[in-house]
Amino acid sequence: MEGCVSNMTSTVDKRTGMKGLVRYLPELEREIFVFQRAAYPHRDPSLVEPRWKWMFIEPARRLGLDPLVWMYRRKDEIVAHQGAIGVEFQLDGKKFTTGWFVETMALESVRGKAIGPMVIQKALEDLPFNLSLGQTETMRNVQFALGWEQVAPLRTYVLPLRPVRVLKGKMNNLATRFAAAQMLSWRQRMKRWTYQRAQAGVTHRMVERFGAEHDSLWRRLANEFRCCVVRDAEFLNWKFVDQPGVDTLRFEVLRGNTPEAAFVFTIREPDNDYRYRRAVVLDLLAPPGDRSVLRAVFDAMRSECVKRDVDLVSFDILHAGLEAEVIRYGFIPREAERVLLLSTRTLADSEKEVIMNPGHWLLTRADSDIDRPW
Repeated sequence: MEGCVSNMTSTVDKRTGMKGLVRYLPELEREIFVFQRAAYPHRDPSLVEPRWKWMFIEPARRLGLDPLVWMYRRKDEIVAHQGAIGVEFQLDGKKFTTGWFVETMALESVRGKAIGPMVIQKALEDLPFNLSLGQTETMRNVQFALGWEQVAPLRTYVLPLRPVRVLKGKMNNLATRFAAAQMLSWRQRMKRWTYQRAQAGVTHRMVERFGAEHDSLWRRLANEFRCCVVRDAEFLNWKFVDQPGVDTLRFEVLRGNTPEAAFVFTIREPDNDYRYRRAVVLDLLAPPGDRSVLRAVFDAMRSECVKRDVDLVSFDILHAGLEAEVIRYGFIPREAERVLLLSTRTLADSEKEVIMNPGHWLLTRADSDIDRPW
């Protein structure tokens, strides 16, 4: 496997011992989890340790790396943390070992000092080609100052299944809400009516765990995507079957007994921000040019959500071909909330030209950690 990872050992600088900038060591785990609970007090404490290990220990084990975690330690405590979720990435068929930068945090006691930027800078030196998604505006500004570049927003599309429920709270007048809901329903029916029908013999079913047949699906589809994280069965199981704190519904679309596509979603209950029940599509692996298969995928997605009393389907995706099909089927664009940033210092100019083009990407909500439970 080719890659851009340098200085990947988890040794501690002998000049500072266990103080200052340090990489992950097993004996630091107790302090890591103390830091996590202090830095993120709103998180479910029962998930802090298993999710941290799932994000950093398990990907490192799969890829044969030391965990991609950088910290600043003083007075026997960790005060700043920068992690990267290790992934295998393909760029025009060439494989790179890289990571999604996540869990960038410093304790209140050291904010405004050089410690936080120092940890980020050290992580960039060790992992000069890396990925970032879902930052705050403040964090983006820090990244831009450190040389990161913006590729594109991760675009959001929604499919209202029960428009009356979705519009409740947005339109107080019942008659207006009902009329708007009728218009949305009519629009979607027309979109589906004009969209190419699925071929006979194409079915779908739930997936317990991904296996060799899904490795074969990935191999058949890999060349369709110039820039993306490798979505083989091992990755899919780690992401969607074994992730602590996130319950997913996994499906495959088959022609005969052969998987032609796979999709995953999770269900979010109503809350203060969304007064309706949502299905959030986490990933879609499908042939962008096969409208018949895509019709089967979207129909299956819709029917499984209707069965579960879902009011709206939300789908985050960056891929020109798939986005066009999503809109043709009846999904409605919404304002994007996430932005894809890259640090590409070790890539060749020809590679940068490809990777900085949004039209070359497959990116979904499954990438990085924006499918987290909090």
